[in-house]
Amino acid sequence: ALLIDKYDFPIFRGMEISCEEADLIVFGLNEYKFGMYHATFVRQLVDEAGGIIILAHPYRKRVRFKYNTDVTQLIDSVCEDYIWELVDAAETLNGRSRQDENDFAQALCQRQHMQGTGGSDAHSLFDIPSCATEFDKRIDDLQGLIAELKAGRYRAVDLR
Repeated sequence: ALLIDKYDFPIFRGMEISCEEADLIVFGLNEYKFGMYHATFVRQLVDEAGGIIILAHPYRKRVRFKYNTDVTQLIDSVCEDYIWELVDAAETLNGRSRQDENDFAQALCQRQHMQGTGGSDAHSLFDIPSCATEFDKRIDDLQGLIAELKAGRYRAVDLR
């Protein structure tokens, strides 16, 4: 509560879940349950809880970019992945991703007609703040955060 009170900086509980298919950022669940290493099971739990799933740093370290890579063909193949049917949004700006990885994530979201979020992905104080999600209106609680994410009233911002 110190950051909230002193700096008027709200903090909401969420979790990053490493599934077999991808890493997911989830808001609305209160605990980890056995079986959450499958994205379809996570989707079921999140739907029951009224939460939301964001695809974290899409395909980072799973897709290799080379000088002669046909990015359009790569996007076509990745967009067929069923993970896109299970997520509500995807992270398009990640503070720990390279520029080409963030560009690829943005292109994927455009192709999927999906909104993009931003996150610092902070593993140290140096990482804060690098990227963030800016909302159209003030959010005071977790339900408000989920509602604004579902409504798409946000944008990814690069703070570097």
